[in-house]
Amino acid sequence: MAPMIDGWSETDHAILECLRETGPMSPDDLSHRTGLSVGEITAFLAMLVREGRVRVRMVELAQEEGNRLNWQRMSASLS
Repeated sequence: MAPMIDGWSETDHAILECLRETGPMSPDDLSHRTGLSVGEITAFLAMLVREGRVRVRMVELAQEEGNRLNWQRMSASLS
């Protein structure tokens, strides 16, 4: 179980460092910079928000394209 905790710690550190270096950015941008999927970034951001380490500042309504939703933008920043 220790490797999982270390993996979380490394991932948290990578996300926080990206935010420190560049300021607020979208999960998509964080995904590109860290190599993680947008889903993984979103899960880590939710955990970091619960811990009070980052905050979500903006969420936009998804635009509908046919029958599919298109997520526009969400920005995360350090607390």
